[in-house]
Amino acid sequence: MHFPKNSAGILTVFAPCQVGFEAVLHWGWLYDLLEEIPGIERIVMANPLHVRLIASAQIKTDKVDAYKLAQLLRSGMLPGSRDRHHYASR
Repeated sequence: MHFPKNSAGILTVFAPCQVGFEAVLHWGWLYDLLEEIPGIERIVMANPLHVRLIASAQIKTDKVDAYKLAQLLRSGMLPGSRDRHHYASR
């Protein structure tokens, strides 16, 4: 299997796929970048305050948080901050 050399290429290997991430300061550039990548069917920006599983975890590392976000996204239970069409005021 040929492995792509850039982040957009890496995600297209797994297309179709979904992407979930926690809302952060200046998140607009990430959202815009993800929208341009073919094969991403759904983008969910989760509000950390609404993701109780992560917010209340005793062990807080990026690896653990990413795994839990992926599990919630895969199961359809990752609460998005808003629908992407409402992100006009970035």
